[in-house]
Parts: sequence; C-alpha cells; structure tokens
Amino acid sequence: MLITKTAGCGVLANWAKQQGYWRSYTETPKPGDLAIFDFTGKHSQRAHVGIVKSVSGSTVVTIEGNTGSGNEANGGAVMQRQRSTSVITGYVRPPYTSAQSAARAITIAEAEVDTKESPANSNNVKYNTWFYGREGYDGLWGTQFPWCAAFIAWVFAVLAGEISNTSANTAVSVKKTSCSVDAYVLKKGCSGRGVKVLQAGLEALGYKCGGVDGDFGTNTEAGVKAFQKALGLQQDGEAGAITLGKLLAID
Repeated sequence: MLITKTAGCGVLANWAKQQGYWRSYTETPKPGDLAIFDFTGKHSQRAHVGIVKSVSGSTVVTIEGNTGSGNEANGGAVMQRQRSTSVITGYVRPPYTSAQSAARAITIAEAEVDTKESPANSNNVKYNTWFYGREGYDGLWGTQFPWCAAFIAWVFAVLAGEISNTSANTAVSVKKTSCSVDAYVLKKGCSGRGVKVLQAGLEALGYKCGGVDGDFGTNTEAGVKAFQKALGLQQDGEAGAITLGKLLAID
C-alpha cells in the first residue's frame, strides 16, 4: 500500500509527516491528495479525511467515507463533498506510481459513493469489517471505530491489489447486481454497484463505455472487449475474475 493501514486520521497524518508526505494547508492540493479536516477552521485538529478529486481555487471536491449533511465526520455514508480549504489541516500526498496512480485511487473511491452503514448509525460497514477482520469491534466506540480513515485505507488496499472490492472477504452484505452472476462475472444485462466499478475503471483507462450509469449494455460490452484485446485476453465482453483483476490494479 502507498499509505499506512489505519483507522485513525491522526495516525495517518503523523505517519505522513514521518515519511515526508505531509503538505501544509497553505499549499495547493492535487487530485489524489488526502485532505485532513479540522471543521473548526483552526488548521490543527485531525477530525476527518477524504481523497481529493478536483481542485478549483480555494475549493476542493473530495470523496469521503463516514460523512453526511447532518454530521460531517461521522455521517455514515460515502459521499462526494465540496469543501473549502479553510477547514483543512493539511494534506497527505501518497507516492503514486504509474501502476498505482492518483486517477485510479479516485476511481475506486468514487465507485463507492452511496455506500452506507448497515444498520444506520452503527459504524458497521464493509470497510470497518475489512479493517478489524470481523463484523463488530469491541473498542472505544462500542461496535467499530468511525471509519473515514478505514475507508481510505481500503481504497489503497484495492489500488495495491491486496484485496478485491467485491467484498467477498467480508461478512457485510452489499448490493449485488440484479442479474444472476457466477463468481462475480459481470456481463450484458447486469446492473448495480459492481457494474459502476467496472465502468469507472474502464473510463479511467480510456475505454469508453457510455458513462458510469450502472447498466451493462452494448457500450460497456464494447469497452470490456477493447480492454481485453489490449491485454491479450479472451474477448468475450464479460468481466470475470481475470478481467476485473487486471482492471482493478492487480498488475
């Protein structure tokens, strides 16, 4: 992984400073940076974290875990947020490589938007389950620690090819595709989050599939075939374990 595996924003920030990956809030952030937030505006607390998707002047668009309109730093959902740099303590700038790029990290995070805790207000979500190795955690927060940093660590574990983003290795239920699938094969007629992940990955690598709408149609099939052809894979237009593995950073 390009970052330390942690569920704590403070641990992440301290690690980044030790490694030389820390950037001051006064600097201009870059897509792929990890923004550490202080919602008091004092630039000192480390209360929340998100991955920077885009930057425009003093405004950043981020993908954040465990956020919400009613509670910025413990809101229970993965969301795209628009933030002012005035509420940012600093940035972690991971040492991205050509294989593990900022664009891929953003794509992985973006595909998780709308994932929520189950049940609500429980901190029980697939990223926490992955981090702690079991469903439920008898720690400070009763079940599992608020998971904004665990979400970021999960994104980078997927980026590194250390885990799959199908959540097959967790005990948490997630949305499945609406068609019958065999061993996570996505094909024409499927729909849902898994298809969005596939489409986002294809689009990020330049294989046009008609956008990220969650519906596996003719355009998505063509994008899969083009990707398979480029890698010398069987061009069946179906995204199974080999195709998905190559697409999602298992190089």
